[in-house]
Amino acid sequence: MISSQIIISNQNHGVPNPPLVTWIGRLDQIEIPPRLIHVHDVVVVLVRKRATTSNLITIGQHWITCFLNQHPEISAWFASRIDHQREVGGKPEGIKSFFDRLSEVRSRYRIQAEDIWDADEKGFALEVAKGGKVLCNSKRRNPRIRHPGNREWVTLMEGISAIRRGISPLYIYKGEAHLMGNHDYEERDLASFAISKTGWTNDSLEFLWLKEVFEPKTRSGRDRLLIIDGHSSHLTVELIEFCFDHSIHILCFPRHSTHLLQLLDVGIVGPLGRYYSDEVDTWARTYSYQVIRKGDFFPLWQKA
Repeated sequence: MISSQIIISNQNHGVPNPPLVTWIGRLDQIEIPPRLIHVHDVVVVLVRKRATTSNLITIGQHWITCFLNQHPEISAWFASRIDHQREVGGKPEGIKSFFDRLSEVRSRYRIQAEDIWDADEKGFALEVAKGGKVLCNSKRRNPRIRHPGNREWVTLMEGISAIRRGISPLYIYKGEAHLMGNHDYEERDLASFAISKTGWTNDSLEFLWLKEVFEPKTRSGRDRLLIIDGHSSHLTVELIEFCFDHSIHILCFPRHSTHLLQLLDVGIVGPLGRYYSDEVDTWARTYSYQVIRKGDFFPLWQKA
């Protein structure tokens, strides 16, 4: 039963903070305390890492009780559900709480401004031109602007630091086959590319961006702070464990506050989407009745 002797009782060997206690404490600190099932998943991951084929270990029925008995600093509570309409994210007290946590994390881990990063993901239709006023015959009603019409999604994952240094973005196309043939080598140096069945991001792509883009390109030898949207759906065990191992601290924006606090969305990616629509409009006038392909998206985006 007692796999907890492997994972939890490191304190008997002079380790002050067992990894599982640290994990729970950090998630609680950023106001996404883990459910019991999530704690169970973490334990399974840790046990598999430590177990050998000759010494297979299973999680006992009363494991969580043993864990809580050994660590009185951790307690199990029933969490009350808060209706989305009652969230204080966009209210002054919610915003103040966010900045209080931001100051606390910066002070505790001595995080420099160049190591504070904001990350955002946003989807864009491959071919959408803007509407606008046009000149036409005064007797005409309901004039229309032609645009290529392909509404396939491309998702952009972007990161920028508090000193305005950016890292190469990750573009996620809809598809099931490798697409690097759509891009030349110069473009591959400017960005990373991936695919998903929907064109939207998912758990594995979030982790791919963190592991292969964010971590190596922001590595400084110091603790880093990554600020993301307040959706915990992609905060998997694997992702959080990777952050702990690489001194990356996660802080979530309050829910319903990104229109105020998410600087990438408000100040950069949002306007960039409008400039991209301008480029699509110009392209549609130049190449009438042609369709924008996946390989056309990135050059248009770079112009925007």
